Amino acid sequence: MNFKLKQPKSKKETLIMFYSNLPNGERFNYSTGEKIHPNLWDLNYQFPRHTRVKTEQVLVNSIKLQLERYKTAFMEFEARCKAIDEDFDKTSLKEYF
Repeated sequence: MNFKLKQPKSKKETLIMFYSNLPNGERFNYSTGEKIHPNLWDLNYQFPRHTRVKTEQVLVNSIKLQLERYKTAFMEFEARCKAIDEDFDKTSLKEYF
């Protein structure tokens, strides 16, 4: 599971997308609803970058926290599906999110 910018070359804020390749071969894409300026995004780590500007860092920290929530929700849902032998596919995952 990773994150990417919807428009990485944008000159203004762009949406952050959550994506993962599922075990059945499907690719799950989901908009987090979070927006960030590409200058504050680390393309290598696919996560917001640290900045020295306090107001920007407050925003970055808030976005990081929300993205971590998406990761946690994804892993919890995957574990639940495995535990009860339920389908773990993009349809059920999208409904969960």
